[in-house]
Amino acid sequence: MAGFINRSYHSNYDGLVDTKKHIRTSASELSQKIRDHQIAIAWKPSSDPDKEIAEDIIGCVSIELIGPSMGNLGLLTCHLEHRGTRVGQQLMEFAESWARSLGAEEMQLEILVPDGWEHEENSRVVRWYERRGYKLCRVAETSEIIEWLATVVTGPTKMRIYRKKLEGHSN
Repeated sequence: MAGFINRSYHSNYDGLVDTKKHIRTSASELSQKIRDHQIAIAWKPSSDPDKEIAEDIIGCVSIELIGPSMGNLGLLTCHLEHRGTRVGQQLMEFAESWARSLGAEEMQLEILVPDGWEHEENSRVVRWYERRGYKLCRVAETSEIIEWLATVVTGPTKMRIYRKKLEGHSN
């Protein structure tokens, strides 16, 4: 599963990060997220009982509480062949619902963005989140938010922090 996520991030961030140095996640990090119940996986059902589920993964998302009422969304990934099929939207809806069930009133996510230059795929991702109600609340230096990420970017970047009030909470 780590390979699936890393390949997906590499295709999204090609030209934004050095994909030879960038590892978005690892098997050990994912194992911990599974133990902590912080990851949801979407997969294609298979009629072959001997087939490994990892071969059929089409998307995933991680959710964790970063404060008493703040959820953090990460690792949202959808296989290229399944983009436009609502897999990403369904994973997002599941993550928001899951965060609400844990007591979150807001959801936060961080997006690496070019600073002073354009990256087409990155711009598409930003627009996708904005259409789903995420609002920019802060812009920070990449190294301030994810220190190691600042070492693998290919040009000037910033981190944008987006938040969304979760339905069912009026605070």
